[in-house]
Amino acid sequence: FVERFTSDGLLDTSFGDGGRTALADVPASVACDSHGDILVGWTNSFGVVPDSTCLAMLDASGHLVSGFGQGGTVNTHVDGWSFSLAFDASDRPLLAVASHGDVGFELLRIGADGSTTGTFAQVSGQEQVSGIDMLADGGILVAGTTWANGEGQFAYAAFTANGGHDGAF
Repeated sequence: FVERFTSDGLLDTSFGDGGRTALADVPASVACDSHGDILVGWTNSFGVVPDSTCLAMLDASGHLVSGFGQGGTVNTHVDGWSFSLAFDASDRPLLAVASHGDVGFELLRIGADGSTTGTFAQVSGQEQVSGIDMLADGGILVAGTTWANGEGQFAYAAFTANGGHDGAF
């Protein structure tokens, strides 16, 4: 479920269906755009595409956006087990996802219809994504963990708004 609460901590019954919107699985990441639309993500580890990242787009009132994917949800078919979501300054959805193996992580833009517009940035290695944030200049910062010599270490990657590595960060 995705639920919204009032400032008093009560379930906001004007949101979704009585304060909540049911989804196919347990949400693992959420991001809101400047209009109040909500992007929700989870990992589909059951079904045809194991460990695929799935997304749902809700409007500000908590209803699935019909033009996004199939009835408001989409299976991106991006093989990943840890991910984070954000909106850029133009309210375009972004997905940072860590893939299995040595692929590392990918940064993808998500179209208004739920389509992935392709990887526009990639870091190789064995990484785990734990957060994504937009910088004031439109750049993108992805944080997580990398493994070296069997130990996890904090890692980040900075990108320009177009997905190029930001060497000045």
